[in-house]
Amino acid sequence: MRLSRNLGDAAKFREKMEFLGVVIFSLSKGDFINEFDVGFKSTMNSQYLTDLSIKTKRGMAATFRKGH
Repeated sequence: MRLSRNLGDAAKFREKMEFLGVVIFSLSKGDFINEFDVGFKSTMNSQYLTDLSIKTKRGMAATFRKGH
């Protein structure tokens, strides 16, 4: 489930849907999502992007050092 990669955007989206009476069902979870789900998954997505950035920069630096 990813509503957004940004925690704030995901929370705003969920709040807006809740206000409109729309419930969000996650196929991967097999249940309706709640506030905890949005916060947890958004945090994990953010951490993934941070880790990916670090690994990409490390790989690019290694390639540069090898002269490729």
